[in-house]
Amino acid sequence: MKDRGHRVEITGLSLGKVLAALYNNTQTPSTPLCQLQDIGEMTVERGEEIINSFKRLRGEDDEELSFDYVLGRPIKVFFIDDEENNKVWLERADLYDRDSHRTAAEIVQELMEKTGGIQT
Repeated sequence: MKDRGHRVEITGLSLGKVLAALYNNTQTPSTPLCQLQDIGEMTVERGEEIINSFKRLRGEDDEELSFDYVLGRPIKVFFIDDEENNKVWLERADLYDRDSHRTAAEIVQELMEKTGGIQT
């Protein structure tokens, strides 16, 4: 597994919940294409659908999912499944932080506090 740096551990959290939280805490750029794709608030269910679609496209056994823009909003993170160490990470969270008013680490910490760090 390639380490890209700027990691935030998300072990035990639902990937759909993390994706929805990241999406809901970043702004849509003012470009027409991004504005057209924006869906407003993302639900956890929609986040799960997107994660599952990417997994089907990339293969269930792929250990990384990378997102640049999702429905018009800059996400720019890698979801990394580190099976060797039994951890799940957000990598390159610094790229998300650059375009957001909250850091990825703050958002993940809030999710951990709300869920106790377990999948819901």
